[in-house]
Amino acid sequence: MGVMNILKSGFLACVLYVVFASRLFAAGIAVPDDYKRVRFAECFNRPAAQFLILAFNSPLSEIGTVPPTWSTLRSETPEDLENLEDAFVMANYDIIITGNGAYADALLRRGLVKRPVPLWRERIILVGPAEQVEAMNGPDAASAVAKIFEGNRLYFSLLTDDRVREAEAALCASAGIADSASYRGYVETSRDDLGALFQAGDEGGFLLVGKASYAQYVEAERFEPALVEIAPTDHFRDTYACLAENSGFRRIRAADAAKYMEWLKSESAGKIISDFSIGGTNPFVPSERPEVEE
Repeated sequence: MGVMNILKSGFLACVLYVVFASRLFAAGIAVPDDYKRVRFAECFNRPAAQFLILAFNSPLSEIGTVPPTWSTLRSETPEDLENLEDAFVMANYDIIITGNGAYADALLRRGLVKRPVPLWRERIILVGPAEQVEAMNGPDAASAVAKIFEGNRLYFSLLTDDRVREAEAALCASAGIADSASYRGYVETSRDDLGALFQAGDEGGFLLVGKASYAQYVEAERFEPALVEIAPTDHFRDTYACLAENSGFRRIRAADAAKYMEWLKSESAGKIISDFSIGGTNPFVPSERPEVEE
């Protein structure tokens, strides 16, 4: 029995060591600094924003010896936000990109990131089936929204997007719609922008969405998009970059991330945003960049 207990204890110790070592490696802590890269986490998935960030070609001398890598971190619930307090999780990421200002503020309050930096704005627009565009003609987005709900037309609401939901509430109030969720055609979807656009196109529905994501949808469906822009709104969605406060777990990567953040706030990065095009449309407006803070 003594031998068996020793073997069991040894096996358990080996398993625990492998698990712990794998977490260190995944976090970049046990990886030589020469192999580390600036890592982006995209929270509240924005397909067009990801597409734009990947197009940023900062000189390697500005960001280190290797180019940045992009990984996706979906964090849309309070439970996910709690998980970000895990040092091993946060050590995976150097810069967080999010289109949700409230989420960025929450990360800041928890001391997980430095002050969020606004990168660009995109207008929120109302889109819908091409075959119904004539029936929706009106003076503004609010009147189109009124027609959608009064006619019980299919409407998809982006469940996880606070800014779009705020725009939706404002338009419904202007249209005299007291309870949009009570209408027969109202559907809440937890899909990201692009997924919701394809769903609306397949099922013949309307939705409010960022113009950048709609431009990417048009690019993907360039031959005959099922959805068209019905009306612009007066609402915008901002995209932010947040530098993670976990430099204790990174040495070279932390310095490179700080340099990359400086570059994101530079005139050259602003020019990329101003000149950017998806399907012949530039859906972004550069935000004013604050001075770099150490």
